[in-house]
Amino acid sequence: MTAHADPEQTPDLDVLIGERVNAIMWRKKMTQTALAPHLGVAQSVLGRKLHGQVTWSARDLIATAAALDVQVSDLLPPSSHNKNSPTNPGEAVSVTLSLQAKRARRDSNPQPSDP
Repeated sequence: MTAHADPEQTPDLDVLIGERVNAIMWRKKMTQTALAPHLGVAQSVLGRKLHGQVTWSARDLIATAAALDVQVSDLLPPSSHNKNSPTNPGEAVSVTLSLQAKRARRDSNPQPSDP
């Protein structure tokens, strides 16, 4: 059985995306009225998306990122389950190679030539 976070304590993903989109809109001085046509929705629907009352689709995120001239990942909140993941791609390769080396040493069928 999978444990789920308490919904009362965990902000909804749509709320977090709306907050990030709103912050970028503010920095870029773009209004809801100007952004809404890029998503193919009325300003009122965009307002509800920004408040987390309407779900963001993948198409919405792609269109929003294009209109705001940012990456889709800029609209998404940082992943809480990846806090320990390396941020440098070279570091990720190093970690992977290190794990592969450890696995190689843990051979379940050791041979006389193994150290």
